[in-house]
Amino acid sequence: KLGTTLGGTDLVYQAATVGIHNHTFIAPAGGTVYLECSVIQVIAFGVTGYYDNISMQDLTGSTFEVSTPYTEAELFEVMYAQSNDFMWFAHRNHPPQTLIRNSPTSFSMADAVINRGPYYDLNQDVSYKAAFTGGTTWDYGDTGQIQATLGIFAAADVGDHFLIYNDSDVTEFAEAVITGYSSATLVNCTFLTTVPAGCRSYNVLWARQCISHRYGYPSAVVFHDQRLVYGGVGESDLSQNVFGSTVGDFRSFHAGPNDDDHFNFRLASAKQNAIYIMAVKHDLIIGTLSNEWAMRGGGLEDPITPSNVVTRAHRSEGCRRLMPEEANDIIAFVQRSGHKIIGLDYDEDNRMIFTSDLMLLAEHLTATDIVRQLSYQSERDSIMWAVTDGGKLLGMTYDKEQNILAWHQHTTGASGLFKSIATIPTNDADQTWVVVQREINGSTVQYIEYLDEKDWRVDDTPNHVDAGIE
Repeated sequence: KLGTTLGGTDLVYQAATVGIHNHTFIAPAGGTVYLECSVIQVIAFGVTGYYDNISMQDLTGSTFEVSTPYTEAELFEVMYAQSNDFMWFAHRNHPPQTLIRNSPTSFSMADAVINRGPYYDLNQDVSYKAAFTGGTTWDYGDTGQIQATLGIFAAADVGDHFLIYNDSDVTEFAEAVITGYSSATLVNCTFLTTVPAGCRSYNVLWARQCISHRYGYPSAVVFHDQRLVYGGVGESDLSQNVFGSTVGDFRSFHAGPNDDDHFNFRLASAKQNAIYIMAVKHDLIIGTLSNEWAMRGGGLEDPITPSNVVTRAHRSEGCRRLMPEEANDIIAFVQRSGHKIIGLDYDEDNRMIFTSDLMLLAEHLTATDIVRQLSYQSERDSIMWAVTDGGKLLGMTYDKEQNILAWHQHTTGASGLFKSIATIPTNDADQTWVVVQREINGSTVQYIEYLDEKDWRVDDTPNHVDAGIE
């Protein structure tokens, strides 16, 4: 049933028979359209059927969707972290994004808000000085300008934050967001702090926001100890930095003396390898092209603070830019070659991480393929799924307590290729969804399908076919 009220009688359309139906209608201006689906009984076959493959499209025939800045080729390198109705995305080619669930039927995506930093290293060149000018009052929210002795600004700097310290008293500083570009030496701004007198004259010590068009964007994002953490900014010297937000405020990267203020640490590595992935297994786990690192506070149970951190490289498997998956007691990630899936475990007694090759006895499955995506299903059976660039769907049944690790490959039709995978929870089991490429009547099409997870203990009438409707 299709109507303008939930459960109402003002129907726009009603399909009462079995079969494939479509209906074009004009949605009420400023209103909501409700779709109601009911279970039907097919008496002739004695089985229960369901409405399936339901979609709503606009007048151009396009399914409603949320636009993103990512290309198809970039999708598998997108990292994400979710907190309730907010999801943060990171990809090195784009500003961090936030997807917001406004309601069950409304989502929006925009550049993530990043306030008061994080900042690049302070300027030390005495030829390049900066000062806040043009303010009639100098309080938070007031407007003014930033003046430089030499050209340091560009039009693309609009929206970035800027920090100036008083050279004579570094306890004095002020911050502003650039709101307009006038020239390479002058921009308009809005003050984010009170501006002390020492910052209204030229100073050498100033800094730019480092998550920006100048320095690049983070490759990885994760939550850890009530902070939003970004890592691997661009391909420069910031690619080995880890930036933690202030505790409890995922938008603020304010630097200060308190334990809950923003932190910024660089991996002390002999190799200049960018951060590719981040995850949490008690410690903050960091993966680069050559090593796996653990970052934690200095004490036994201490959190990471701006002045208390220990970071060590433990293993040298190296990783690929693909979202890791937590599978029960391990973190699974794709090794840098793309042919292996590595399991990372944490020894709490010795505060060490160690790794194992999960494909040691199944190397033939990816000998000519590259793993491009992982997805973990915990119920009813514990299975780590993997999709390869060759269109294979691989599964690893995993139960560490029972010493079970068994790989299996799945096919779908003569020409079906698996392109992507995701797993969601349902009331009684996890449900794994896939994008499948098929050849239908001479045309190449892609379907969104799901694996029918049967409970074989109670279901003795299985009906399993490729892309089938029960």
